[in-house]
Amino acid sequence: MYVQTNKILLFLSLFFLASCAVEKKTWKIGVVQEIFPDDAFDQDAYVAGFIQELFAAISTRQRVDILIEEYPEDLLMLQLKNGSIDASLSFFTETPVKKRSYTFSDPVLDIGSYLVFSEKISRKNPDLSDKIIGITAEKDAAVLLTKYPSAIIRMYPNDAALFADLSTGEIDALVAKKQTASRFINEFYIGQLWIADTPITSRALKLLIPKDRSSDLISLFNASLQSLKQQGAYASLEKKWGLSLR
Repeated sequence: MYVQTNKILLFLSLFFLASCAVEKKTWKIGVVQEIFPDDAFDQDAYVAGFIQELFAAISTRQRVDILIEEYPEDLLMLQLKNGSIDASLSFFTETPVKKRSYTFSDPVLDIGSYLVFSEKISRKNPDLSDKIIGITAEKDAAVLLTKYPSAIIRMYPNDAALFADLSTGEIDALVAKKQTASRFINEFYIGQLWIADTPITSRALKLLIPKDRSSDLISLFNASLQSLKQQGAYASLEKKWGLSLR
């Protein structure tokens, strides 16, 4: 019995030492530095906090170390292509060309643009025919005119002026990123303005890796992300960092 116990203890000791010798995997992920340029609320700091906590939760679930490195948008893809990072996180559009070359993760954070209305516009069936819609990004004009050909598009230099004019009735609706709209309304315009449920332009932060590399990282990442969403942990983080729709 004594000899058998010693053998078991020796086996456990060797197993422990072997386990310690196995080097923990590291995912090196490059993150775009600026998502909300010239934003009145410095939301890049909130996004950074959200990403750090989200990745920490995924790191625990997958038992890997996740190293986050920030890069300007123009350098991010270069770092990915030359192998300096394992994956990149940015607001990529999944075009057919990119899908042939890269594997995308599930959306990490929705940063699409949403219509915002004053309370005088019906929530059930908002009619924007011949209405004035304010924007700060020129690219939104083409999307709006496709959906609402008779709408009048008015450009604004910043979000603060845009929301102020909507609140006073100078315009009938505006377009803003989800987080920007939510923060302006919660800070200044509760009960005066409301946000549409669906975006007019779909855009999201996603992980991306080249097709010629193993897709295991994306698969494991997606599994943990889905688990966090199902358990409500993702929504709690989004709310904590002021990035949720409401």
